[in-house]
Amino acid sequence: MLARFYDPQAGQIFIDGIDIKKVPPKDLRGEIGFVFQETFLFSDTVANNIRYAKPDADIGEVEAAARIAQAHEFIMQVPQGYDAPIGEGGLKLSGGQRQRLAIARALANEPTLVLADEPTGALDSEGGEEVLELFRRLHAGGQTILLVTHDQPVADAAQRLVRMKDGRVVDHGGRDPELDDGETQPIAASA
Repeated sequence: MLARFYDPQAGQIFIDGIDIKKVPPKDLRGEIGFVFQETFLFSDTVANNIRYAKPDADIGEVEAAARIAQAHEFIMQVPQGYDAPIGEGGLKLSGGQRQRLAIARALANEPTLVLADEPTGALDSEGGEEVLELFRRLHAGGQTILLVTHDQPVADAAQRLVRMKDGRVVDHGGRDPELDDGETQPIAASA
């Protein structure tokens, strides 16, 4: 709903005080960088996979996004670097590398908001911690990040926390151990 793939049946969603229904969907989506649990990478070059969010990005912009996402070093270790083909789905890359490319793609168009839905769900604990550390650094640099998760360690990394149960907000602001019953869903927000 935040990206207006669906509009709410009731209520309103505001970003910076603006009702998102008043913003054309294409413009709204251009302000959001998306990072999903399962990253789809195209059978194309590393650079073109990052450019997907901003097709007209030059190599300097692609590299800048990769550096922020901590992907530049591993890209440069691959023969052909940014021109390296990665294969359908990024099969030649580890889970952490695929996720860092997804983050670079999300950052390529310099979004005002990064929406990360279960961004560590497909990673081992070490890869998950690396991605969380990256989000911490982005947040410290002023980036607004919305993490959607069922994973308590990811929620614990957030500055603000909203918990939902059966589609309704049941708590926000703090961390209430009474609500850690496995039935609520933390939605972590770093802003």
